Amino acid sequence: MTDQHWYVLKVKSRYERAIQSRLQGKGFEAIVPVQTQLRRWSDRIKKVETVLFNGYVFISCTTRSLYDIHFEGGILGFVRFENKLAELRESDIHLIKKLTNFETPVTILPTRLIPGEQIEITEGPLRGYFGVVEAHKGGRRVLVSIPRLHCVARIETHIESIRKIS
Repeated sequence: MTDQHWYVLKVKSRYERAIQSRLQGKGFEAIVPVQTQLRRWSDRIKKVETVLFNGYVFISCTTRSLYDIHFEGGILGFVRFENKLAELRESDIHLIKKLTNFETPVTILPTRLIPGEQIEITEGPLRGYFGVVEAHKGGRRVLVSIPRLHCVARIETHIESIRKIS
């Protein structure tokens, strides 16, 4: 039995396939799940390959070989949850691969924030502020109450810019 694990790399948007190719060239098993979807423009309909997990590349490697991955050329780092590397099971990867076979478009949304959760804003102009989730409106819109200011702010931000406080 090997100590291979699946990890998730955060990469610049639209760099997923180039980084996948580069990692495979270095001997890593890397996947970027894509789905062929029909896109409609005013004058035509076209089949387009769409990356299902924007900004993510899934990589299988040993814990030791993690150090062989250089954060350059679009690689931003590993996805972490509570300061631990996000590690996926083989069954998770199998499910992700199955998503690419759906005939209807698949949209990946981040986990919903739960109203009442205390959060810290970790990026952007409000970095360092603490608040409470009032509502998650889907996509990038989050209503955050800032108790010290006695207000609610509707923030459009990446979900990665908000950290839950345990």
